[in-house]
Amino acid sequence: MDNETKEMIKSFVIESLDSLDSVEPLIENINDTNDKENINAVFRVFHTIKGLSLFFGLNNLNALTHKAETLLDILRKNPSLIDDNIISLIYSTLDLIREILVLVSNEFSDEKEANDVENILFLLDNAINSIQNSINENSNEIFQNEYRLNDIDLETIPSIDETDNPEEGIDNFTEQQLDANSLISQDMIETYLSDTKDYLDNIDNMLIQLEKDPNNYEIISNIFGMVHSIKGNSGFMGYSEIQDIAMETETILDSIRKNELFVESNIISILLSNTEAIRKRINQISEKVHQSSNLEIKEKQLSPQTSAEQIPQQKPEKQIEIEPQTQEQINTTKNQNNTPKLDIRVDTTKIDKLFDLVGELITTGNMITNNPDLANLQLPNFSKATSQLNKITRELQEITMSVRMMPLSGLFNKMKRLVRDTSLKLGKKANLIMSGQETEMDKNIIEQISDPLMHLVRNALDHGIESPEERIAKGKPETGTIHLAARYDGNEILITITDDGEGINPDIIKEKAISRGLINSTDSSLSEKDLIQLIFEPGFSTAKTVSDISGRGVGLDVVKKNIDKLQGSVDVISKINEGTTFTLRIPLTLAIMDALLVKVGDTVFALPLLNVIETFKTDSYLITKTMDGVEMIKTHNKLLPFIRLYEIFKIQPKHNNIEQGFAMLIQGKNEQCCFLVDELLGNQQIVIKGFSDYIGNVPGLTGCMILNDGNIGLIIDIENTLKLFENPFTIANEILS
Repeated sequence: MDNETKEMIKSFVIESLDSLDSVEPLIENINDTNDKENINAVFRVFHTIKGLSLFFGLNNLNALTHKAETLLDILRKNPSLIDDNIISLIYSTLDLIREILVLVSNEFSDEKEANDVENILFLLDNAINSIQNSINENSNEIFQNEYRLNDIDLETIPSIDETDNPEEGIDNFTEQQLDANSLISQDMIETYLSDTKDYLDNIDNMLIQLEKDPNNYEIISNIFGMVHSIKGNSGFMGYSEIQDIAMETETILDSIRKNELFVESNIISILLSNTEAIRKRINQISEKVHQSSNLEIKEKQLSPQTSAEQIPQQKPEKQIEIEPQTQEQINTTKNQNNTPKLDIRVDTTKIDKLFDLVGELITTGNMITNNPDLANLQLPNFSKATSQLNKITRELQEITMSVRMMPLSGLFNKMKRLVRDTSLKLGKKANLIMSGQETEMDKNIIEQISDPLMHLVRNALDHGIESPEERIAKGKPETGTIHLAARYDGNEILITITDDGEGINPDIIKEKAISRGLINSTDSSLSEKDLIQLIFEPGFSTAKTVSDISGRGVGLDVVKKNIDKLQGSVDVISKINEGTTFTLRIPLTLAIMDALLVKVGDTVFALPLLNVIETFKTDSYLITKTMDGVEMIKTHNKLLPFIRLYEIFKIQPKHNNIEQGFAMLIQGKNEQCCFLVDELLGNQQIVIKGFSDYIGNVPGLTGCMILNDGNIGLIIDIENTLKLFENPFTIANEILS
């Protein structure tokens, strides 16, 4: 298992434990019919853990959470059947999940808990069957067949044979490596490990390409060359086990080159399994090298005068045959060793701390530069100094931000394997086309959008792309296409997931929504766009069957919640039999932005500068009212909504006469409007501070900031403010609550 996967698992464990802690107090009240969010919250946590445990190959944890969410799904629809025994069983299940997560954080495996999992699964099965027997429905037999323990799908992403013990020999060898052969230094080992990891990443990507283009001999030759290099380097370093695996892989590739073997899905799977086996051993060696003090180069170096006879000779347990090097190879090695390193490894927590300090520096700089005590003083030298300070601070902020910016290629590349494995599991054919993967984004945001993106890609495969037979019947190519793209749009990044599948049928959505009581059957005011938005409702699903991939109606709900936390948005456009496009709009960074400060009454607000088109003085004769009482303003030969911010946020304005205030032309995501404010304070770079959990989400606001005088200002969320304006009758209740 590579280091990246281990880091992902550690993050998964931490987040899962936090989620379990947050929902544990809710379990006791899951039978409260007046607050269904209790059981929904527990259900969502189990569902999320189930999906990610499947991705990481944690079979026992996946089976346990799958069965637990099955029970919770029944109870959500039948809360009257929840009794003390059921609640105790859910508590026991949660405790076991927590134990498994702790085990996984240490051993990256959940095999040791197999017996306990089997016991709880037996109890959960009995509970499900007992509840179903109490429900007089015709679908009883179908349900029991669907959720029988033996039918649980425990297939996971292909991995290397766990019965192998790649650590055997590593301990013995690594401790002798430097002593047995002084020609192999610590730097050479680290270079070998780094190069091999790079080779493996490239090989995996090329194998995915080769599966789509099996006759591309250039790719075959490139893969063969890299495997050959791994084999030769491993033999030189004395890692015979890796050398053997590489030799086996090389033999398969050589047969393909000679047309003795054809590229098929099972051949690609074998080759990918081999690269994963090598990667696992490489990472275990890497851990030994960095953890064992015996592997570090001795602090006291041998002096040039030390003779070979003075060096203590040790007979290594494992002889390493080193091929003679030519002078050219020796010179090349010397040149490589003398090349200065262009990068260094830094703990990401240090980068995050630096970023926080830069934010505080910006706030402090603004407080000094705009100190009201200096407002009327003529201080030319001070002004020059503060101007230089602001310039340096901005450059420091830009550099710090660039350090945290990472290309999306790493995240996008993970989707290749996801599409391949999911397609095979569903019996479908799909190609993944990517563009814009060089687009850079804050690393913290990339980590947070990983799960939503995986949900959407799986959703495109499961709900969007049809089976090959269906596609051929519709006159489509039997292989579907998923296009994953990213691009900049102002201070946001747009990520789109497009498929050419069957699309979303609004009639089916409407029928399902009526059956669940989300809308009234007589309501004809909902447009197709409004109906499609219902797919983001908790528990909403149009899947005909429930599987470990979809059918619970949780995936898109989770996507929307996670994107909302990032102050982003999710849009969906769909046409029947043409396909569906999901668009994620995500801010570049969550910490710092350029803003225009305005004042409404005694409150200071900040608006993203990129959303402000212009500011101007206006007259009352330009204002008109619609039949619904909505004010509109005429500007640039257009009628736009005129929003008085003091009405939205229930603030006493300084000026009731609009001629005394300022109008601001605002560009929203899809529309424009005008805001009325009392004063314009100027543009400024601000540090965004989120609201505490005690305050929670405030409609129309993103967060807060520290002003120059130390007071607090509020940051307006343009899109949410426009949503509040769409229904003015609910504004007061939402703000006050």
